[in-house]
Amino acid sequence: MHTFFHGWRRKAGVVTLLMACVLVAMWVRSFHQRDAVIARLSAPLYELESFCGGILVGRTAPSPVPIHLHWWSFPIYEGDKWDQDWFLQDFTVDRQSSGFRYRRGTLNVAGETHFWLLIVPYWSLILPLTLLSAYLILWKPRKRS
Repeated sequence: MHTFFHGWRRKAGVVTLLMACVLVAMWVRSFHQRDAVIARLSAPLYELESFCGGILVGRTAPSPVPIHLHWWSFPIYEGDKWDQDWFLQDFTVDRQSSGFRYRRGTLNVAGETHFWLLIVPYWSLILPLTLLSAYLILWKPRKRS
């Protein structure tokens, strides 16, 4: 067993497998708990959110709220979903495919505040990490002749 982890490939494979496991745990949690980190850097507000099986990355400029850095978490109630954006007024772009979504528009609460958001499903991150870790751990290096 000691010789199994010689070299960088199997060590990197274990690290990518651990990353995939952490993402699976976050994926399961996202159906029961909504977590978000919000950071305001100068004028724009950046948001990273885990909710309903996906990760949301968003930017709002100028920021409608005076938050500099904030983390919050609360339970998801039955019927909650990504489409319940009650505060969004106008979408100039709304694209969606296979769980991915991109939106751009303005906010109702602040008038001319522009935003964009990208939703990436967890499976699209977990699947490549799992395949990469399987390749790195199980693939035997060729013997040099």
